[in-house]
Amino acid sequence: MNTLFCPLFWNENPIFHRGILLVKQGVRLSNIMWDADEILWDWLMSVQEIFSSPYRRFMLGDVGHREFFRRKHDIFELLLGMHVASVKLGLDPYIRIWTNGYSWRLWRISQEIPCLIHLLGPAKKGGKLPNLAADFEHHPRIFSRKNYVSAIMKIAKEGFSILDPELQTNIVQQFKLKKFDSSLKEPDFARIIGKSEFEKVNILVDDKRENVDRFVQKNRIGIVVPNQTPHILYGKIKNIVWKNPWNGIEKMSKSTAESIANALEKTLSHEKQIFVAKSQPIFPPHDDFIIEAPDARIRLDWVEPMRKVQTFLGK
Repeated sequence: MNTLFCPLFWNENPIFHRGILLVKQGVRLSNIMWDADEILWDWLMSVQEIFSSPYRRFMLGDVGHREFFRRKHDIFELLLGMHVASVKLGLDPYIRIWTNGYSWRLWRISQEIPCLIHLLGPAKKGGKLPNLAADFEHHPRIFSRKNYVSAIMKIAKEGFSILDPELQTNIVQQFKLKKFDSSLKEPDFARIIGKSEFEKVNILVDDKRENVDRFVQKNRIGIVVPNQTPHILYGKIKNIVWKNPWNGIEKMSKSTAESIANALEKTLSHEKQIFVAKSQPIFPPHDDFIIEAPDARIRLDWVEPMRKVQTFLGK
């Protein structure tokens, strides 16, 4: 595999060189935490696809499904530029991903976007690049839904005193009101379960304003990347359409890398805590792919972890 293989000619893309410049200006990958869905790629499911096998769905209770993806144009080229510049300058060249999803899904996506593996880097210093699903499960620069459950259960067992005192108020409120909501992106959760790679994080790039609003407390910085995600049933079920998902992805696909780069450059001045990245209306060439998420994996990594914490803490 090419050391930095990625779709499109990444080193010929102007945004790749913008990534190099950002690092030379002082932006550090080790300080940034990236949401994955709607930031690195767009994705949707189809009601028609989900219910295409009624027997499997209703009689067997199979929750397996198909997900349709489009890699966001330019974002990986931007990250690769930052990665290359960081390597040359002897800096930490790897990205941090905080997802409400599960690590197997990230691994499966990495099989379609190989440069994701290189951007995450090896799980151990001096080790090989992650290639197996198990490598993603325990990767120090990935925080997943299962990691959130581990952190919440550790807090429940050992008390709030294990948290950073300056952040206790925010987390205590979350714990009391929405303890089953794994979308809270709080680096202190990573610290208490031993994921020290998140310790320097002070910038969050996310598509949800609520997540950024919570993150910027205690003088941290957030970049909001607005995204119009299709949903059905009065907005209760998101990232899903009734029929052809590619039509929905075509409408939501935008180029955001240039605007994210502008926001990252502005964070160097620390003039304010929240920056809003604007998407470009014209979407250039792209890469589409499909992932089959099996029932067993969804139950193991998505359903059971939250059921476990609900049982432990009480509904």
